[in-house]
Amino acid sequence: MPLSADGARELEPQLRCAAALLSPATGIVNSHQLMRSMLADAEAHGAMIAYRSPVTGALATADGFRVATGGDSPAEIQCARLINAAGLGAPELARHIAPYDSTRVPRQYLVKGSYFTFSGRSPFTRPIYPVEHTGFAIHATIDLGGQRSARPRR
Repeated sequence: MPLSADGARELEPQLRCAAALLSPATGIVNSHQLMRSMLADAEAHGAMIAYRSPVTGALATADGFRVATGGDSPAEIQCARLINAAGLGAPELARHIAPYDSTRVPRQYLVKGSYFTFSGRSPFTRPIYPVEHTGFAIHATIDLGGQRSARPRR
């Protein structure tokens, strides 16, 4: 929900911004536990994980995808659904899925995120998503241990 500068300061008096976003449903997760849980759910529903098998390309077929893998034991794997979860390599992998038009793959923008931990008591009680017209802002968040941290962003 968009907030004016005054509305944001009503919630967080120490906040100085042109505007902010209030996200009452924002949550904090343990990413490792989340991934383990998602893996267990996927395997319980028939998914198979091929570790240390880098995907070198894929071909869309009438009944799914034929995926070529490299690594120690190159192989072809047939699957009904293909999820591109290659992280930073996702755009490059998408360009190797035929017959997908590689010009439709979004351009990749790499941005470095540096988090800083508050020393002492944090002035904020919730995650902060400031909207600045200057192009620079500080995103404040809370970890699972209740520690506040902040990340500058442009």
